[in-house]
Amino acid sequence: MKKNDKPSAMACLKRKKQYEVQAQRLDQQILNNEQMKLTLENAATDIETLKSQQQASKAMKQIFKETGGIDKVEDIMDEVQDTMATANELGQALAQDLGSGQIIDEGELEDELDMLEQEELDKQMLGMKQTKVPSGPIKSGVGAKPVKSAQEVDDELAELEAELNA
Repeated sequence: MKKNDKPSAMACLKRKKQYEVQAQRLDQQILNNEQMKLTLENAATDIETLKSQQQASKAMKQIFKETGGIDKVEDIMDEVQDTMATANELGQALAQDLGSGQIIDEGELEDELDMLEQEELDKQMLGMKQTKVPSGPIKSGVGAKPVKSAQEVDDELAELEAELNA
């Protein structure tokens, strides 16, 4: 370009500005693509979290269903308390001094009775049915749509950039 060739200089500056605008547009498109990629990854994570929470909720409902609900548990606990009260009364009646001269330690009787009551409670608790909860991740095949891997998204991004630069 010659020293005083103003039209050529203006044309060069105009092309430079056009390239700068195009570069800014490409940078924004790349940023938008990266943001979409992150949004997709977050959505996939959210779906997996929701599925996991849903399965845990179902398992807990099944466990609660098998216990019969709070009313049944309260009824069982009332029965246990009544049984323990009856056992205590029997123990006290049996521990009364009959005038035989034999001294019976009430503390020992109470301890033994407590131990028997605990054994009865343990038997009742062992008789309850247990529910097994899955130990690993639970897969759902209903309407499942595969999520693209990070490599696939990167490859698509590279293709888009190549098209824009061509």
